[in-house]
Amino acid sequence: GSHASECLEGTRQDILAGIETWAIDIDAPNIIWINGYPGVGKSAIATSIVEKWRSSGRLGSSFFFRREAADTMTPHALWRTVAHDLGRRYPTIRKHLITLLAEDDTVHTTSNVDKLFRELVHNPLLASSDIHRERSPIIVIDALDECGGLDGRYSDHRKDLIRTLQSWSSLPSRFKLVVTSRRESDIEQMFSATPHRSLSIFAGQTASLQSSKDIRAFMRHELRQIVSQYPLMSPDWPGEEIIGNLTKLASGLFIYIKTTLSFRRGGFTSWPAIQGILNGHNSDCHAVSFSPDGTRIVSGSWDEIIQVWDAETGEAIMGPLKGHTGPVTSVLFSPDGTRIASGSCDKTVRVWDAETGEKVIGPLEGHTSWIDSVSFSPDGRRIVTGSRDCTIRVWDAETGETVMGPLKGHTRPVSTVSFSPDGTRIVSGSSDKTIRVWDVETGDTVIGPLKGHTYFVTSVSYSPDGTYIVSGSWDKTIRVWDAETGETVLRPLKGHTDWISSVSFSPDGTRIVSASSDKTIRVWDVETGETVMEPLKGHTNLVTSVSFSPSGTRIISGSYDKTIRIWDPEAAETAMKPLGGHTHSVNSVSFSPDGSRIVSGSSDKTIRVWGAETGEPVMRPLEGHTYTINSVSFSPDGSHIVSGSWDKSVRVWDAETGETVLGPLEGHTGWISSASFSPDGTHIVSGSWDKTIRIWDAETGEMVMEPLEGHTDLVRSVSFSPDSRFIVSGSRDMTIRVWDAVTGKTVMRPLEGHTDMVKSVSFSPDGTRIVSGSNDKTIRVWDAKTGETAMGPLEGHTHSVNSVSFSRDGTRIVSGSGDKTIRVWNVETGETAIGPLKGHTKSVWSVAFSSDCTRIISGSSDGTILIWSLDVEYSTVKPSDSLCNDKIANAFNPGVYLLNPL
Repeated sequence: GSHASECLEGTRQDILAGIETWAIDIDAPNIIWINGYPGVGKSAIATSIVEKWRSSGRLGSSFFFRREAADTMTPHALWRTVAHDLGRRYPTIRKHLITLLAEDDTVHTTSNVDKLFRELVHNPLLASSDIHRERSPIIVIDALDECGGLDGRYSDHRKDLIRTLQSWSSLPSRFKLVVTSRRESDIEQMFSATPHRSLSIFAGQTASLQSSKDIRAFMRHELRQIVSQYPLMSPDWPGEEIIGNLTKLASGLFIYIKTTLSFRRGGFTSWPAIQGILNGHNSDCHAVSFSPDGTRIVSGSWDEIIQVWDAETGEAIMGPLKGHTGPVTSVLFSPDGTRIASGSCDKTVRVWDAETGEKVIGPLEGHTSWIDSVSFSPDGRRIVTGSRDCTIRVWDAETGETVMGPLKGHTRPVSTVSFSPDGTRIVSGSSDKTIRVWDVETGDTVIGPLKGHTYFVTSVSYSPDGTYIVSGSWDKTIRVWDAETGETVLRPLKGHTDWISSVSFSPDGTRIVSASSDKTIRVWDVETGETVMEPLKGHTNLVTSVSFSPSGTRIISGSYDKTIRIWDPEAAETAMKPLGGHTHSVNSVSFSPDGSRIVSGSSDKTIRVWGAETGEPVMRPLEGHTYTINSVSFSPDGSHIVSGSWDKSVRVWDAETGETVLGPLEGHTGWISSASFSPDGTHIVSGSWDKTIRIWDAETGEMVMEPLEGHTDLVRSVSFSPDSRFIVSGSRDMTIRVWDAVTGKTVMRPLEGHTDMVKSVSFSPDGTRIVSGSNDKTIRVWDAKTGETAMGPLEGHTHSVNSVSFSRDGTRIVSGSGDKTIRVWNVETGETAIGPLKGHTKSVWSVAFSSDCTRIISGSSDGTILIWSLDVEYSTVKPSDSLCNDKIANAFNPGVYLLNPL
């Protein structure tokens, strides 16, 4: 059940009314997503609507995820709960489930979430046509973002759940689903591709006036509770001025008021960490580290003590651990999480029991000066230390005996040491400005000294796969080295304005995090060396230590300001640029055949046509569709535009006047995901969530044959071959099919190889190849005659590949992805030829080459369209005055956008 209280009576009336309006609207999408920052009251709203619908008889089932109960609150538990509740309430569903379990009494124990959802929920609902509309069930799922626990979006449970939630949208609209969550990237990605109604609860400067009134009412209620406990306190305590100030400070966050008032009641009752601050040390915090399971944090300080914290609540759960007689400079957990090693200015190493806090080994003595760095081997059997005595020592983690060393070679203090992932090498960095790699068996230097930094090396670390080494230095730069050859693989990474104190790779090896004396933390893309978000600011003194959590979803930092901070890197990168033109996600973009115009289709239900050189709109928005527009493209002669929409219709527009010349073409029973002209301009093909493909006469709008059937799940993309004889289609059933455009028959077996939904398909200009992009993050190229894989999978994108297309000369493929980037691939080699191109702040949904192959256009969920140059050294284009305020012409290098966001 819910762990949150209902909304205070009289508050959130506007939001609750909007939800109720959606619930009774039979034509509305059957999913509503209630989203917002932590603390805006999503769970309270969910609890309120659950109780309302329970009373009115419409509640089908409810499920409230909790991060701390991730092991039991799984997608399997969710759908079994929903099936149980629906079976109790609806006789038809109960009968269906009884029959199903009689035939297969193991179906409810299957590990396959998709099968569980399909058999226990989806199919019984489809079979229950006798449920009256006014009694049709509403399901409420609260805190989707807490599914999977600390692993967050990397959790298999969460991935499974997101996949089944997408399937809900294919149910009849009378079966309603409410989902509440934070706006995290994987959830936002799912909803951007799923028909739904979005209800955003804003905070900060965008918080609504009504939210502020509700918070004031809530605060008055809470204050009355406090005043009632103190008879001598003034009834109007603390006064209108303070109440007004607190309301402003809350900025739409109910959790702010709860947290503030908890101080008056005697301290925190919970800690809404991320971003969180841990206070407890009495001096500079010099080192921090996560436990391997991400549930605990250990910190060491110049106050000579070690503390262990709960990573979720921020509570101190152990310590202070005392024993060192000098500042603690380095701390970390053993790989199995059972022990903690610490190094100190007292020249010793100590090993502690991570459960009891008892010292189990030490002090380990041998170094003749401060120990600046300690690290466990991957198997936990060895500890390596680096010291200001310029040496490195290796210790037995069980006995505390020295097993190797002192290793000598550095000519100044050793500031940082770390094992390679396979445990065969040790990397060290020193104040002598060099990096060395040592053989763990022999103690010999096997690589180095690596030179390049111009000042002290403060931090070194291997990538998770052992192929790279990252280093940070007092010269304010970060360098990435090949771990086998010792060569630098990227230019120095610059951005910090003071010396680098700590560097570390993310668990997936795609990011580097760095901390600096400039009080900031930066996150870098390993492939490009570019920063992927704005600097993380909050510490008030130099940041000494930084690392990713094991799941990669959080960053922890320690500082001389005596605090430890936990950061949500996902939230840090959601800065949105002002949108011009479309007011929602741009789902499809395409050049006109002569390259002079661009057409775009959006979730704002409009189509826009732009001048490709100027970025100016060339006509009013084209309006007529009543729902999200998923696909737009020009006719081969450029005189018409075809569009496909979630309103289940296809329309054809005059490209000069914007008038509708054909349509709406109706026949599909599900949302239309793709529509395009045949190369000869005589036909239009459309693909739909109803699993079918339809072919229409481009002059009359009549269907020219029966729907093409064969796919077993929704059709995501369709396209004609260059000679108009064939049609290729990609589907959520993970297959690609090729059809005869005259007979409607398939001409070969389904093309199989992708392991997730096929999002985009297209023929090569000569018709001999088919390119496909998929949710499995890969691109494949197929022989159009045999159906065999001709190339791939092409790997590089870190999220779904949403759009792929050949260049007109057939030598390149362009791809757009949910990872917010665009890549250009060499068709001969399969290598990335250009990219990743960065500029969009959300998923890229559509990409295309211009006819002369010199430009690429891209459309994104961030509501913008970008044009990229491929072959000019510099280009200068004056941004459109009507689309943005920046009137300064810009010159960009190749591979960056030519126009400001449209």
